[in-house]
Amino acid sequence: MSEENATPNQEPQVEIIPPSDFKPWGMEKEQFLLFMHLGQFINFFVPPAGTILPIVMWSQFKDQDADVDAHGKDVLNFFISFFIYALFTCGLALLLQWVFGVIAAIKTYNGEEHSYPMTIKFIK
Repeated sequence: MSEENATPNQEPQVEIIPPSDFKPWGMEKEQFLLFMHLGQFINFFVPPAGTILPIVMWSQFKDQDADVDAHGKDVLNFFISFFIYALFTCGLALLLQWVFGVIAAIKTYNGEEHSYPMTIKFIK
């Protein structure tokens, strides 16, 4: 077999879009990045959509623009961080509720006056 008839192994070509022609979802890049950050507010109306929308926006265009990739990672890191913070504070609140309940029970059993800490007096 001669070299003329051999087919070279070709790698798939990734289409690089020039910066001036990059219009994700038909909008300017800055507007797209703005909506990527503001998309989380959709959670007030449709809870999972505000988390899913920025992920979809980032994953669809992360390989085509460095700014979209950087901002998308920033938004996702924010989501992950606040999820961890929410788990920690919720767990901490449950632990404190248990601890304060046990303290109140012991003080009450011993005949001492007790008031729960960090309590707002809604009912007086």
